[in-house]
Amino acid sequence: NGFGGCVRLLYINEAPINLDTNVPYGLMDPPFATPGCPREENCHPDRCNNNGVCMSTWDDFSCRCSADFTSPDCSEAVVASFSGNMSYIRYPVPVRAFGFFESGSIRIRTRDDNGVILHAGWQDTYPLSSHEYITLEIFQGSLRTAAYSANTGPVSFIISNVNITDGEWHNIQWTRTHNLNSMSYELSVLIDDTFGSSVSNIGGLNELAANGTAYLHIAGLTEFDNFTTLEESHSQDYLRGCISDVILDGRQLMLFSDDNVVQSNIRRGCLNLCDINPCPPNITCTGGFEIFTCECSTGFAGDDCSVNIDDCTPESCYNNGTCVDGVNTFTCVCGNGFTGGQ
Repeated sequence: NGFGGCVRLLYINEAPINLDTNVPYGLMDPPFATPGCPREENCHPDRCNNNGVCMSTWDDFSCRCSADFTSPDCSEAVVASFSGNMSYIRYPVPVRAFGFFESGSIRIRTRDDNGVILHAGWQDTYPLSSHEYITLEIFQGSLRTAAYSANTGPVSFIISNVNITDGEWHNIQWTRTHNLNSMSYELSVLIDDTFGSSVSNIGGLNELAANGTAYLHIAGLTEFDNFTTLEESHSQDYLRGCISDVILDGRQLMLFSDDNVVQSNIRRGCLNLCDINPCPPNITCTGGFEIFTCECSTGFAGDDCSVNIDDCTPESCYNNGTCVDGVNTFTCVCGNGFTGGQ
């Protein structure tokens, strides 16, 4: 790469070089130098998203992202991985600032057939609506909602039988519409911008004007929350998988950089098991999220893939040449008077 920056007091063979009058010698020489040293400011306007800090270099820029974002311009949300073993995020939501659970979206990747995706409920000590909640969950492999309110009591509906437990990323979007006549809500859900479904007469969280704090639980309920009206039909399993891009009522939630967030047994990133080299030597790992197989690398065989397959055959080398086996190949040592690959 060429030099980017400023030069002064250039001497060659003890002779000073005047860069103002120097001209390129040939096509491979750089263009004329510009007088002065005006460092190009590449951070105006700001090139970094989501409150990333832009740092200018001579002819480019870099971004220092917050804990919740990554990529060169801080545009990609960091993925959170949940182990399924008491792993969750508990996010406090001031209702008057947000509204609550009227719309949102979340990306998930899992092979778990049962587990909480999102659980939104009032603080248990809040006197007016402490037992109200609404949940999106995976129940026996299907996407389901469960809810409770004083008006409707406990209800649960299968939203979609679309397979979202195949280990691939899926985007779930929802909106809630309040029906003033029935004092309940209609919940509309869209999966991967394709599969849509709606359920009516679902309660939960209709005290939206209350001056309190609600809590959003991601991937499971916390060990210290006491939602006493949870029905047996409501999944209380912790979800094992990966979650990112949690957006609630138009705001992206900061899962790693918000000091008010409670976390348990989560980590950044979504691990592909082959990335940790689970297979012995001479074995190739194939697969993806939470599933992998170990197959003998090309040229090896046997139960532990330790046998180097002999690639030499009687026809490998001509004119009495000697075949020397390699890994998925062979070479020929030619006799006197002969040459060539075989």
